[in-house]
Amino acid sequence: MIEDGAKVSTDANYSFTASAKRNLLANFIEKKFELMAKLSGQGSVEKQPDKALIYPEKL
Repeated sequence: MIEDGAKVSTDANYSFTASAKRNLLANFIEKKFELMAKLSGQGSVEKQPDKALIYPEKL
């Protein structure tokens, strides 16, 4: 996991608190992943590109 250009983890699982704007980069092997986002309070979530399934090599 890379945050703002610096490696912060090489573990398969990485947890963080989204209390401010963050720039995160994660690299995955080709598998299907489900992402669920819950909002509490103010904020928004968007997916880009807006597709049901996204495969890593097609980003």
